[in-house]
Amino acid sequence: MLFSSLDAKLKSRRKICIFMKSVAIIGRSNVGKSTFFNRLVKKRISITQDISGVTRDRVSAEVKWRDLVFELIDTGGLTFKESGIEGSIHEQAEVAIEESDLILFVVDGSAEILGEDEKAASILRKSGKPVYLVINKMDRLTKEPELIYNFYKLGFDNIFQVSSEHGTGFDDMMKELYPVLKDGKKDREQTIKIAISGRPNAGKSSLVNAILGSNRTIVSSESGTTRDTISTKFTYNNSILELLDTAGIRKKARVNEDIEYYSVVRAIRAIRDSNIVVMVIDAQDGVREQDQKIAGLASDASKPIIICLNKIDLVSNSKELIDDIKEKLKFTHATVVKISALTGKGVKNLLEKIFVLHEENNKRISTGILNNVLREILIMHSPPTRKGKRVKIGYGTQVSVSPPTFIIFCNDPDLVHFSYLRRIENGLRKAFGFEGVNIRIRLRKG
Repeated sequence: MLFSSLDAKLKSRRKICIFMKSVAIIGRSNVGKSTFFNRLVKKRISITQDISGVTRDRVSAEVKWRDLVFELIDTGGLTFKESGIEGSIHEQAEVAIEESDLILFVVDGSAEILGEDEKAASILRKSGKPVYLVINKMDRLTKEPELIYNFYKLGFDNIFQVSSEHGTGFDDMMKELYPVLKDGKKDREQTIKIAISGRPNAGKSSLVNAILGSNRTIVSSESGTTRDTISTKFTYNNSILELLDTAGIRKKARVNEDIEYYSVVRAIRAIRDSNIVVMVIDAQDGVREQDQKIAGLASDASKPIIICLNKIDLVSNSKELIDDIKEKLKFTHATVVKISALTGKGVKNLLEKIFVLHEENNKRISTGILNNVLREILIMHSPPTRKGKRVKIGYGTQVSVSPPTFIIFCNDPDLVHFSYLRRIENGLRKAFGFEGVNIRIRLRKG
């Protein structure tokens, strides 16, 4: 296993969290599972298109219905092939079945029952889990048993008729599922969201699997294997972390499919929604222009960045490589961590760095201490004179965290050049740390 080289202490401190009842959506390709998923979560999370096999990994999200909260898992279409990407998709679906509390078996109501449907039904009947058959694409719902008689052949008594495209049948379905799922309990502790980002094939999914200790996402040498943003919560050091494994972000000129375009949009959204961005770079490739652009996206969103230098065991000049990264990405204040996702080397250090950066990003400085440091900075670096007027700086205060944001009052904000603000920022970093995080300094007249 990818996880085998990590020490037992690290293993014992990390586990996948069970926050609520878990519901898996299972079925063959192209029966409308992702549209069904998006309808229930009330967001376009899973990518939908009339092409078989668009969803590859397990995609999960919270569903809220009245006072009920549960986890919904969308899976790739069952293909019953043993090798390649299709085999991995099938394996992911089997894991989702194993981890779920309840299964929604989706079939296409506008088509005949296929062999894949019957094979899936056979697997689900042996799972020991409660299974509800969902007949999708029923644009005209019917109460006539003979019209849906064929679907009873699959061997399930609990049957729902829905149209995911039009939203019909969902209220009746949820009313029946409500008492079954009501016992689920949601953990209300704060969650640290971590976006795993980078270019395609840098090792993002391998890193997620190494952290979790299981093959949670599909790993392949084929570029663009991950299409959706895959969310997984787990605990480490009694804290809750959520990994957002994103699709690789390529140059715009190379994004030539609608599916990939929407994957990139979701990856960028995950960066903006996260608390920390872990940017994976293949040590054999070094920093490229696209890496700088991805780091720029995270920096513009004021997110702390950890540069995860993957496959470090395959290069001999790691010091020169790290120096090059720090030079090209110095605008991000990023922290660099060396890892090997394949062996698990450096994963423990990465997790510890995540907590350090989260603490730094949420650090709050009292007004009194802040102004003592600010006065020392002003003594060492006198405010400049511009347009014949001298800048007079009064006092400062921290107004928010994540990122740490300060307001400094002065007689005329237009007189302060950005280079002088940089000196103030450097002074605050020297005094208070703020390792690896962005600082915002805003001027206000007063």
